[in-house]
Amino acid sequence: MVAVASGILAAVIDSFWVGEFSLERGKKWGNEETEKFVNKIAKSQGYNGDEKNTKGSITFLEKKFGLSSDSNKNDFGGGLQHHLRDFAHHPTFVGLLFSLLTQFTEKSYGTDVKGLFIIVDIKDKRLIGKNLPEKILFGVAYWFFHLVSDMAGSSFNPGAGTGLPGPLLSFAKELSSLPIFKNKQIIYGDQDISISQWISKLFNGTLLAERDLNGKIIKANRFDLRAELGVAHEIGRQAIPVIINESIVRGFYFIRRLTNEIKEKKIGSLRDLDRVDWKKTLPWKNRTIARMLTISMGTFIIIDLGDAAIRGGIKSAGNPALFAKEFLLRVNFVGIGRFAIAVTTDITMGVKRGMLRNERISILSSLFTSCSMESGRNDRKNN
Repeated sequence: MVAVASGILAAVIDSFWVGEFSLERGKKWGNEETEKFVNKIAKSQGYNGDEKNTKGSITFLEKKFGLSSDSNKNDFGGGLQHHLRDFAHHPTFVGLLFSLLTQFTEKSYGTDVKGLFIIVDIKDKRLIGKNLPEKILFGVAYWFFHLVSDMAGSSFNPGAGTGLPGPLLSFAKELSSLPIFKNKQIIYGDQDISISQWISKLFNGTLLAERDLNGKIIKANRFDLRAELGVAHEIGRQAIPVIINESIVRGFYFIRRLTNEIKEKKIGSLRDLDRVDWKKTLPWKNRTIARMLTISMGTFIIIDLGDAAIRGGIKSAGNPALFAKEFLLRVNFVGIGRFAIAVTTDITMGVKRGMLRNERISILSSLFTSCSMESGRNDRKNN
């Protein structure tokens, strides 16, 4: 009963407070947090301008912390694409490795317009270190602060210009340059495009762009670092009712079992709590809590899907394509993932319990057979 009630409460919170997944809301949050971070870093490095002037912060960091591979911008697609195609502009461990590699080889690494891995000579070598300490300084410290200057857009258009690819998109771009993905195609509209081209369209905003009835782009929606932060923020919102449900179920289990322990062992003071068998009260690694979570999350998912279907039907007014979109935006995918884990844990525990039961039955059967045989031999001796 508690599990069902907890699932209902979590579903109500999800329906009326969390609402639908909104990439636009997430991107707005990502933009605001990114600009705050850029302004904070610029101030820490000596920027004396307005703390809220992101344009000034970006300009300051760009001038103070250059990146040698920026001189090869045109080799990697110019202003719109070189942050994605030039691997040294990726805010990942791989990006750091290529930044250091550039310092020691005086070459830049990335992909061309077709997604093929290319290596080009650095054109401007002023930011190539002349000794090991300088190479480490330019390859690590300058690399980090330069990426900070790029993540909030350009100094000409802060908050809206071309930013950096996020870790997920960077990783996808790096993988797409491997030979195994060279001839892989993805359906895009009425044509087939390469994985690398699909990633580029996602980054420059044409893949998720808003279009008019004729298919003309009205507004580009870039999927960059700020968008990835926004997605993480929205997923975090979806996780709230799931965490609340988890806390209620596990908390009730703990309180209930602790109460039983206090009653059974007649504990009347805090000094007597050392007689509590705490293993019996812990709300994890037992079949009961696994079953409660399965029931609560199952209840949550049933209500969540029903709510998504109803709201999607109202908004779509009978349009199947619009219904599918509205339905998916309302579904709590964190809840679905947690339900899958709960069911898997429940089933696994059930299988293990069954195996142990069969093993005990087999052992008892063997003992019974052995005892019967021994008893028979003793009877024959006595006769």
